[in-house]
Amino acid sequence: MGTMQNERDLPAEKAWVLIDCAHQGEVRLAHVVPSKAPVLGRIFRYESSIPTFTDVLLRFQQESRLSLLDLEPVIAIAGVPNGQSMSIERSRWVISRAGLFSLFGRPPEVLNEVAAQAWALRGSLQGVMPVLGNGQPDLTRPGRYVFLTHEEGLGTAIIDVDDRGLCTVLDGEGGQIDFLPIDDAEFALARSIVRRSEACLSWEQVLMARRNAPDAASAESNRLFARLLGRFVSNQIYASGAWSRAFMTGRLVPALDKGTDFQQGLSHQRPYHRLLSASTVWRVTQAEAVLNGCAAMLAAGWNT
Repeated sequence: MGTMQNERDLPAEKAWVLIDCAHQGEVRLAHVVPSKAPVLGRIFRYESSIPTFTDVLLRFQQESRLSLLDLEPVIAIAGVPNGQSMSIERSRWVISRAGLFSLFGRPPEVLNEVAAQAWALRGSLQGVMPVLGNGQPDLTRPGRYVFLTHEEGLGTAIIDVDDRGLCTVLDGEGGQIDFLPIDDAEFALARSIVRRSEACLSWEQVLMARRNAPDAASAESNRLFARLLGRFVSNQIYASGAWSRAFMTGRLVPALDKGTDFQQGLSHQRPYHRLLSASTVWRVTQAEAVLNGCAAMLAAGWNT
């Protein structure tokens, strides 16, 4: 499977099991009855100290009293969901598509956790509030959106809705793009992160520095990181062509003070500044967004 999940026809005879491997220290599983509007049932939680991922699945099978062979699996991981085997970040597990096929009797669907969170918006727009601009997004109409998370890392995805209303989510690693400081405050921040002048500095390193900054709660720090976040969002808009639409989520997204500093970083002295200054940007707060996004992705292709 590639990094793109399209709406597609899926067999309805299998119930769904949603597996969130992206959280620090635990994995979460939920059984869902297939439908166009799926609702999460009981969430099973297991510590990542369990020896293998297979042990987790077998324990879930025993406790849920559901046979793995009767379930259609979708697994969200941190990192790139490519290849026949994948290391699960924040744990010591390695999963293989062949091993999962032997347990479930069918190929697993594997997607990036940020793409899963983006898919959750297809299922529900509750918890979506504008930071810049007005109104709510409409993910049933043609358009393209940037989606980013600022939590345990800096993750990106693109939501694309075509002329037929069909949704595609493309995952990415936008946080790994090189960062170039442009003023004294940014140079000072960069030097505090990377001591060697020849070292490559990423946007993720810069924006994640907010987590450990000694003055993170100060007004000056909030303004700096708001401007930086605006610059990063504009870079993602340029790269994806998602003109004037973006979502942000995560506890590290700074207080934006009505978006003034954020908007300056987004559009000040930038090409196409009129398009950028007219951007609508939403902040997202959703519960169990990864699991709900896995369900929304499957529901998008469920046609029974």
